[in-house]
Amino acid sequence: MRYERFVDDLTAENPQDGDPIDVTASNPSWGDAAGEMISTTADSNKFLRALVSGKVLRPRELAEMTRTVRAEPRDAAWLGARYGLGLVWIPNSCGGSWAHGGDIPGFMTRNGVSPDGRRSVTVSINTDSLVPAPDAPEVAGDVIADLIEHALCGS
Repeated sequence: MRYERFVDDLTAENPQDGDPIDVTASNPSWGDAAGEMISTTADSNKFLRALVSGKVLRPRELAEMTRTVRAEPRDAAWLGARYGLGLVWIPNSCGGSWAHGGDIPGFMTRNGVSPDGRRSVTVSINTDSLVPAPDAPEVAGDVIADLIEHALCGS
């Protein structure tokens, strides 16, 4: 089952007050390529690792894909992020990682792979409209970022 909260009221006091709605039966093809991909986190992780390790593209194609530009709109979640062709460079405590996550009603997926392809992680949760528990600290940035950081940079 996939659930999503749809915003009913855009007030600062209650920005996500909608009830969770079952979006399991929705057809994600409206999201074009983002919604058309059907995979497991393990397969997605394996592909990203092979891509960055040079096992999918020729060296010149991979070099073009990883040539980046600043992505200031993403600074709220990933300070200093840079976009390439279908990949995002996200700085972290061990240098940085390549990623291409995404959100669609009912899912939030984040991933990362070290530049050498030796460490990688893919995390998917079944919502992209999180509502914190009462009295929980406010979440700043991407809620999955600490998991990605630990998997890529932890000892």
